[in-house]
Amino acid sequence: ILYADSENGWDLVFDDTIQHNGNSVLTEMPFANNQRVVIPSGAVQSFYIYTPSRLRYREEGTEGQEIQSDESLIFNAGRAIAVTKWDVPGSNVVSPRVLSGILTYDAIESANPATPAPTRNPTQPPTTGPTNQPLTPSPTSPPTNAPTNAPTSAPTSAPTNVPTSAPTNAPTNAPTNAPTAQPTLNPTSSPTLGCGNGFCEADESGDTCPEDCLDLILIPSEVGGNGAYGTMFSVTALERDVEITSINFHASQSAGVQVQVYTRRGSFEGFELTEDGWDLIFDSPITTNGRSDPNVLDGFNVVVPSGETQSFFLYIEGESIRVMYEPLANIEQTPFSNGPLRFDQGIGKMSKFIAGDESLLYSGRILHGQITYNVVNIANVPTPSPTNAPTNTPTNAPTNAPTNAPFNAPTNAPTNAPTNAPTNAPTNVPTNAPINVPTNGPTNAPTNVPTNAPTNVPTNAPTNAPTNMPTNAPTLAPMTGPTPSPTSPPTAKPTFGTAVCGNDICEPTEDSISCPGDCTDIKLAASPDGGSGAEGIMFEVNAVRDVIITSLDFHCATGVSSNVDVEVYSKPGSFDGFEGDVTAWQLIHQDTILTNRRNTPTPLNGFDTSIFVRGGTTQSFYLYTPNKIMYLTPSNLASGELAYNDGNVQLFAGVGVTEVKFSSTSSNIVSPRVFRGSISYDAGSCGNGICD
Repeated sequence: ILYADSENGWDLVFDDTIQHNGNSVLTEMPFANNQRVVIPSGAVQSFYIYTPSRLRYREEGTEGQEIQSDESLIFNAGRAIAVTKWDVPGSNVVSPRVLSGILTYDAIESANPATPAPTRNPTQPPTTGPTNQPLTPSPTSPPTNAPTNAPTSAPTSAPTNVPTSAPTNAPTNAPTNAPTAQPTLNPTSSPTLGCGNGFCEADESGDTCPEDCLDLILIPSEVGGNGAYGTMFSVTALERDVEITSINFHASQSAGVQVQVYTRRGSFEGFELTEDGWDLIFDSPITTNGRSDPNVLDGFNVVVPSGETQSFFLYIEGESIRVMYEPLANIEQTPFSNGPLRFDQGIGKMSKFIAGDESLLYSGRILHGQITYNVVNIANVPTPSPTNAPTNTPTNAPTNAPTNAPFNAPTNAPTNAPTNAPTNAPTNVPTNAPINVPTNGPTNAPTNVPTNAPTNVPTNAPTNAPTNMPTNAPTLAPMTGPTPSPTSPPTAKPTFGTAVCGNDICEPTEDSISCPGDCTDIKLAASPDGGSGAEGIMFEVNAVRDVIITSLDFHCATGVSSNVDVEVYSKPGSFDGFEGDVTAWQLIHQDTILTNRRNTPTPLNGFDTSIFVRGGTTQSFYLYTPNKIMYLTPSNLASGELAYNDGNVQLFAGVGVTEVKFSSTSSNIVSPRVFRGSISYDAGSCGNGICD
């Protein structure tokens, strides 16, 4: 520790140009000419590995602390030096650091082993002639006080003069028959900073320097002697935003299996036995390669912001193939890091999600495999699902047309569109006050003189846009008497507003026949989010007006596009009490479709049988696929409570169905769950003279 500022006292035992194997495969550095470093029992020996190309290490313990040991050797934590070769002003020293690699050694039983450095006293008489190497296994006596500039023609049988009081810090140079490459006393030029130096620096990312910041690899463990059906682990992004792109693992043997990968924000602790909060990002059949060769799982991109932790759960379906890992006595003392990403902790699992069965968990397990990731700028990474906040700022003024049609429809049927001008305009004031009660019968002619002619135009100009509801409510009671001159009879029932076909709003006076552009293929968008899933979901819709449900878009719980079987059932009224009664349901759609990935909705492209729902009635739907459907687990709703409403159709929270297609067993029903996707429908209108 006290000799890191210069090469004084250090012996060069390896100096060569080699081909390194990257950051995932070990690069061997055998000492030349069988050079060995002998460490006497109880002694401490230091090593310094230097290369302008960077070395891999991890942060652990404190400098000088014991990190790992066996019965013969103890390995202690050290430090790393960047920018300069030695720890001098201007260098960048980081501590503690632990080498990622292997030390190879022999345990020997020698009282006087030969050392590669000069001894204070010669162990053998000097040789009769110069050797080809500057350092001999048994060097001669210490050099004289003033060495000659050139060797004598023949060596003397004994050293000349009196030996120096102490040997020099480094042996003097001696001529060789053919000069060997020697390191300079001063270090070579320091490693260059910038893109292309093999190190993703603080001002670089995958966008600005892909060669340094993309496809980085973190290896939690290079060995794996134990295994289970699954493993959970957490990683933390250290001072940089990272994007996990693939996970490699070793399996216990080669076989065809179904592999699933789940992820969740934060630590997995407290969530080992429940599926709630976990997002399924990979679900695909693979053929494992056995213990020797890793299996690559990719096709997902999980962004971990700087300073945050992300957990993963890798699971193999079945009961024969296992995920391999290495057990450790105390996971908290063994963090692994290669700079931007740190592997925190892990466990083994012998079951998938079984509440209350903690006996199937094994703590202190490190994945045998590797994690591939990119260093990114999170501001430039698109989110996989819509954000909670609006993406656009609100406009300064409201739009001319309402965004949604009014919720409540008028009780009376609407009239035809109004005429361009009113038939008669009201007089300024009535000619005579009305009498309290009507006369026995109308007079033959109106009394008095008729009022003045009506005005040519209405007194008030119309508004720029229609209001959602009529501005004035009808009077509570009719007038107590007729006017002196009765007006013409009304042409039709009063209207509540003027419908405008083509404004993308299916208003109460429109339907799929009169205005197909506004009232056909309407989509009620349900939850855009949802990290949980099951094989099926049951939910109810309520029709505010007559509608025809024509299709669904849903999110499939798979990280890749794949072919899945899909079935849709429907029944009038509520599904409650009919979860296990297949006879109560009608199969309205059955198909094998190619799904999109989980964050892109998959359309069914129309039911085999569309469902008409009368206004004011409820209809239940059941969507099922063996490959699982994503839904939202709400925190503020119960099953049967209103979740979404667009004025024509209301969607209520339902239940998820696991494993068994139709089951009344409570363990197969999870509640509440909200459908994630959209419902397509056409708006009809009973009583419009058309048999829809």
